[in-house]
Amino acid sequence: MGVSAKVDGKRYWVGNLNYLKAPENIEWSEQASALEQQGYTCVWCADEHAILGLVALNDQIKKDAKSTIAQLKTMGKTVSMLSGDRIQVAQSVANQLGVDHVTAEVLPNDKAQHIKSLQEQGLVLMVGDGINDAPALTQADVSIAIGSGADVSVASADVVVLKATLAPIVEAIQLSKRTQTIIKQNITFALLYNAFMVPLAMMAKVTPLFAAIVMPISSIIVIANAARLRKNQE
Repeated sequence: MGVSAKVDGKRYWVGNLNYLKAPENIEWSEQASALEQQGYTCVWCADEHAILGLVALNDQIKKDAKSTIAQLKTMGKTVSMLSGDRIQVAQSVANQLGVDHVTAEVLPNDKAQHIKSLQEQGLVLMVGDGINDAPALTQADVSIAIGSGADVSVASADVVVLKATLAPIVEAIQLSKRTQTIIKQNITFALLYNAFMVPLAMMAKVTPLFAAIVMPISSIIVIANAARLRKNQE
């Protein structure tokens, strides 16, 4: 991938090494390899005859990325990273963060296919913020976009984190688990209540006054139980 343009009648290329038309230079390649192992992405510059140089770019890792991944692994989650960068760059970042699996040099549509293959093993949660993450966010069972990212990724996600931080991902998973627990508790209570009270009502063992009192109380219990979610968030 890259771009090409003519300047003063001479054509130049800027992009990854495979895009360049110039022959590979061993000296430049060694420098690029050393930079990539440190987590830098190399953008090459060349004309028709030779490589002219390279620009080393380095993404800033979010401060809470490592702690968030550690928490996810503590919760029993497997963390994978999909990246369009070269394998050396992606592996360097993964080693710093403690990521379980790395897939590098992935095109946007290939990310969606990779998510689809992971779904054969279970539910997949995808987190992304770039334009090229949109297809994968759409494919995932649950998707989270970082609000500071591209608009298309935000539009494709189920959940949007408004701040440029990853900590809410863990909070969202914990909240979803508590929500499921509350739902199961309320359904169980409602079934037991009806299983006990309906037969009594059919046998005329319950007076209208008693039923009028007990029915709203049962609803209040369900609402109060659900309200515990908000209390936990505070």
